[in-house]
Amino acid sequence: MELFEYAAWYEAPAFWLIGLLLMGLHWRLTHYRIGAKTMLFAMGIILTGIALALPVGPAQGQSLFSMHMIRHILLLMLAPPFLVSGLPKKPIQKLFSKQGTHSISHILLYPLVTWSLGIGLMWFWHAPFIFNKMAGYSGSVSISIFLHTVEIGSLLAVGILFCSPIVFPLDKYRLPPLRGIVYLFTACWGCSILGILITFAPAGLYHTAFSTGSVTIWGLTQEGDQQLGGLLMWVPGCIIYVSGAMVLLARWYSQSKPASQSTHHKTSDLQSPTSNL
Repeated sequence: MELFEYAAWYEAPAFWLIGLLLMGLHWRLTHYRIGAKTMLFAMGIILTGIALALPVGPAQGQSLFSMHMIRHILLLMLAPPFLVSGLPKKPIQKLFSKQGTHSISHILLYPLVTWSLGIGLMWFWHAPFIFNKMAGYSGSVSISIFLHTVEIGSLLAVGILFCSPIVFPLDKYRLPPLRGIVYLFTACWGCSILGILITFAPAGLYHTAFSTGSVTIWGLTQEGDQQLGGLLMWVPGCIIYVSGAMVLLARWYSQSKPASQSTHHKTSDLQSPTSNL
């Protein structure tokens, strides 16, 4: 514990306990069957746990910006799609058929709302003023834990909302493939612009472990650490969204191809009597 600050180590055991309870509930809802949904949900739990247990710096309160960025990508972009796509359909359908849940879901899962929350929160937590205030806070330990929990919780919750129009179990909440492609490509632009701004910004924009006067940490300089963080947001972050868009494109093509073949067969059937005359 003196060598590494494992991201909110005080939160990790609590999360794994919650994760095990969620896996037990998921197993119960799927009638104790281990299928694709179970594996997807478990992968989401594991990715979230990795994000919380990720060593982000050499000492407590001295995080590297690049490691901080990896945690954010895991919580906001990678873990949520696995969690949402792993939700069992029938229990979710029953829950969302209730009047109160139905009304709230139409607001929270509206694509413009989810897109704005996803991109907006990503920019919010990487605004230098917000980042530096969080990193430089030296007051009450309980308040520090609370702020850190809010950061992690908001990233995971908004990540779940953001990916819902793409992978939600109920069809009526999912965008059609072509609209989903636009949804993800515009999100790619949002994270690319942020990544570019961070990559080419002057070194020292963010309060990190280098603020204590260290020249190199884990082989990285202050400039290299910030540039790596920006590149992680720019390239891998965008690749995640583009990969999802490619899956939607393949889905759209597979859906449109049978329709065109059906039309072709109907045309052939209409023409065949004529050809026999």
